[in-house]
Amino acid sequence: MEADSIETETADALLKFAQNGGKIIFIKQAPSRSPGWIDAQKNDASVRKTMAEILEKHADCCRVAAAPSEDLIKWFADIQKSFNLTPDIRFAAACVDISQIYLRDGQRDIFFIVNSNPQKQYETLAQFDVGDKTPWVWDPETGRRFLLPCGQTNKQLPLTLPPAASILLVFEPGRVASPPAMKDPTQ
Repeated sequence: MEADSIETETADALLKFAQNGGKIIFIKQAPSRSPGWIDAQKNDASVRKTMAEILEKHADCCRVAAAPSEDLIKWFADIQKSFNLTPDIRFAAACVDISQIYLRDGQRDIFFIVNSNPQKQYETLAQFDVGDKTPWVWDPETGRRFLLPCGQTNKQLPLTLPPAASILLVFEPGRVASPPAMKDPTQ
């Protein structure tokens, strides 16, 4: 997980990212070398100097974290807390088998949620911080979309994730007053 070498250009890009408020978490140690033998001493010194600048001048948003323990979920929760990171989705109970990717496209908030366990189904309550938007389930195979039944609020949604399944949720601006009756496509 930890990287001890990076290109000098990558180190410079990380410094620029930190200068613009980006948060960087180095696992176990910050890189201290550059790869390759050509100009190795000069490049190693450049990487060390840049990493030191990142850690000294941007300590509020860049730091070294201990390597993960056996409990990866607790480890990451502690990282989120120490960096004041707000997750895109809050699940009622964290689960190592469920992962997600978040993307914003214009006014749409897009979540791709995956259950990677090939044998276990998960039912969970997921909380989204998307404002007053309507949740849709999109079927990437057919291109069809379905309103996701959400009750009074679109911020907390019950999700059922069958074994080895995924769901593509798209939150669009506005609210649909009463979605038509339908079977929940996530089940």
